[in-house]
Amino acid sequence: MAILWFLTINHLGAQLSNVDSVKQVLQYYTTEDTTRVSIMKDIAVRYTYRYPDSALSYIQKALLLAKKIKSEKWTASTSNTYGTILHVMGNYPLSLEYNFSALRLAEKLKDNELLFNVYSGLSNAYREGGDYNNAIYYAHIVRHISEKNFINQLHNTYKLLGSIYEKFNHLDSASLYIEKSYQYLKINKRPLTWPSLPYIMGNIYAKKANYPLALNYYRTGYWFAIQDKLNINLMEICNGLAETFAKTGQTDSAIYYAKQTLLIGQSTAYPITILNASSLLSDIYKAQHVTDSLVKYTDLATSTKDSLFVRF
Repeated sequence: MAILWFLTINHLGAQLSNVDSVKQVLQYYTTEDTTRVSIMKDIAVRYTYRYPDSALSYIQKALLLAKKIKSEKWTASTSNTYGTILHVMGNYPLSLEYNFSALRLAEKLKDNELLFNVYSGLSNAYREGGDYNNAIYYAHIVRHISEKNFINQLHNTYKLLGSIYEKFNHLDSASLYIEKSYQYLKINKRPLTWPSLPYIMGNIYAKKANYPLALNYYRTGYWFAIQDKLNINLMEICNGLAETFAKTGQTDSAIYYAKQTLLIGQSTAYPITILNASSLLSDIYKAQHVTDSLVKYTDLATSTKDSLFVRF
């Protein structure tokens, strides 16, 4: 049956960019083995940055099956993916717990690919949780593994480092690593359509108060995110646009993009962006003395903040 899965993958080819195709394979492949775990994990990965709630459902099943069949490799791999989904959903402590669980198995197995993914997961969770020292520490471990074993992942490694430096306002270092990521993709003729790269560049230029250039990058990322239906990236970029428009006095545009974030958030669980958008709207309506909207978005910001698991 594993051979059947391999042949099916090759037959479907480009169609597997559509998660429904993979779900159809899962429906027919019922054997409880590592192949079924792999299929469920694949679906979870495809959903992570689009519909994290759905991703969580699939990865929970994949992890349970991996443990049931006593596969340490797939237990580690699914735990790592579980951690990624949790950090997207704002539960940073539990994300770390699953990634450290995966790390123990990855170290035992001496699996460099697993180690690369797990250290990346740890770095991401620490970054989003506001722990710069641990985020950058694990990111440099990722860089070391990538340079030694996975040259084809250097663009991801540079992007990770750039995202950390940007978040903690080391803007020159952030620009350096994002440019390295761009250059790697160009030299190796890889697609330049990742929304995360222009989003980070937009953040960098917004922090430097170069708002026209920030808006150009955000608009580029916005288009890429729409094309690939990456809701998580789209929500981040909408917030970037909203905050930049607010800083430049274009209040109507700021309100529009902040509300776009909330609209997408109705089907996509990404609470940190909901918090940022609702807080911005609350500030705008407070300045405009629009009491009912002020109360509405303040309440939303408060409830979202209460739901976040951001403390270590």
